[in-house]
Amino acid sequence: MSVQLTPIAGAGKVPALALAARRRPRIRGRFWRPSRLALEIVATHSGLFPASPEHITVLGGGLTSTEVAVVIVGTGPDRPCAVIKMPMNPVAAAVLEREALMLTMLHADPRLGQWRELLPHPHVNGELRGQPYRIDSALLGWPILERASDDVSRRKLLRAAADAIAILHSSTAALVTVDDAVLERWVDVHIRELTERHLRWSALRLRLERLREELYEALDRRRLSASWIHGDYWLGNLLFPGPDCSIDELHGIVDWEASTAVELPLHDLLHLLLSTRRLRTGRELGHIICEQLRRPQWSAEEDLLLKRYGSWSQEGGLSDRHALLLYWLRHVAMHMRQQSAPGGWRCRWWQRRNVLPVLELLWP
Repeated sequence: MSVQLTPIAGAGKVPALALAARRRPRIRGRFWRPSRLALEIVATHSGLFPASPEHITVLGGGLTSTEVAVVIVGTGPDRPCAVIKMPMNPVAAAVLEREALMLTMLHADPRLGQWRELLPHPHVNGELRGQPYRIDSALLGWPILERASDDVSRRKLLRAAADAIAILHSSTAALVTVDDAVLERWVDVHIRELTERHLRWSALRLRLERLREELYEALDRRRLSASWIHGDYWLGNLLFPGPDCSIDELHGIVDWEASTAVELPLHDLLHLLLSTRRLRTGRELGHIICEQLRRPQWSAEEDLLLKRYGSWSQEGGLSDRHALLLYWLRHVAMHMRQQSAPGGWRCRWWQRRNVLPVLELLWP
């Protein structure tokens, strides 16, 4: 058994046990091999675990949308002790490597104080039988998406989620002048991602160029507050005490591969609100964006959070339209960047429902 190990800077002891799984696994198909490898990985790193390897079992996990196998291991159903992540292709490996870097940087930021306890710790990188992997601490909690359908529970979930991420935003906030370098990061990088790799039709390229011109005009030389963001902040990435417990406070935030510094906090808040609307309605995000652009109306619970945390809409800030377009542009570019088969039918299907409708609405 050949194992190559790379300790990750800043990793401490395994903190309080946590469950970052969204469902118990079905040990079959492509998840079968990662689940078997996970137990060998546990045996290799026995010092990281609170029990001997023979008492550690696979508790849950599955394949993420970015093709990362996530395996939860522990000593019992309510006693998880680590999360083992394995990329299934080179694109997923790059995503996983970036997430480890983001988590290490956030844990090293003293401005965040105790808030960092919400984040998993990446502990060790390695390779086993040709399969790269990373061992993270586990966090105590579960995503409770089923409670988003209940009005009272949903309001509590959204309030707790918005309060938690606002600490990251406010602790790392700084005023930036939107110059050419910022426009390159916030607009041009994403436009190029869509045009060069995915949307090559001339009509769509023209629409993207018009979008670029509109965002340049709306942003250029403005002074805006920017901060660290999560980048994929929705209820599926948030851990709460459990289905039958209080949901007034978060216990963990996972999946940090889309995180970055010096970004607009609107990305996290809008994604939280609009993805929750998608959970409730079953509609695609692109169709929800179109609806919001046609009729810029927010529900009472959404409006409450926007007034509290939507600093971009304050006097001298951005309009709702431009906030939505910035958010949508970053989201779709990020999603398509993470696809291992950008020309495949799944990606094309997703484009037709989330990219094309918005561009066609903006400029028929």
